Amino acid sequence: MKKYKLTDNKINGLSQIRALIDITEHGIKIGDLGGFIESESNLSHDGSAWVSGNAKVYDNAWVSDNASVFGDTWVHDNALVSGNAKVSGNAKVYGNAWVYGNAKVYGNAWVYNNARVHGDATVCGNAIIKQTKDYMTIGPIGDNRHITITKSNKMVHAGCFNKSFEEFKEAVDKKYKGEGDYYYFESAIEKYLEV
Repeated sequence: MKKYKLTDNKINGLSQIRALIDITEHGIKIGDLGGFIESESNLSHDGSAWVSGNAKVYDNAWVSDNASVFGDTWVHDNALVSGNAKVSGNAKVYGNAWVYGNAKVYGNAWVYNNARVHGDATVCGNAIIKQTKDYMTIGPIGDNRHITITKSNKMVHAGCFNKSFEEFKEAVDKKYKGEGDYYYFESAIEKYLEV
């Protein structure tokens, strides 16, 4: 059973999609318009994967499982977005990049080349991930959170905290006063960012 159809509304050769079924995971109702894809080879009819907003998926890119691509995102070339991954904002995923698992990519982040962003990683802001070693995820720690560190912009994401490494150090020092899991990982993160 098909979950969407291509409409006649086009932007640069990409067709806007319209839901043929309710997709409750993403709050989509029958008849809702979605984002833009080049062909049905870009978005799976299985699972609850969805493209919405002004998001564009084209070339050989593939969105599947329960993934969502929304905002002004571009996913193209041979990129893959799958699992429960979310790509949003002005993010770009392209080349042979994969975003999967529970990963989130948003803001102005770019994931490309052969990079893999997966697990519980969160890549955001102006991060540039062109290979998997451009970010690191630690966790779960403390209150069952994961910490994601991106080298390109030296940002630390932990729960609702999304700031520079320097701001992370100040917050950890203030809150934990030399104790706790976050404080323990501070030096490891600092070494990672220096490499």
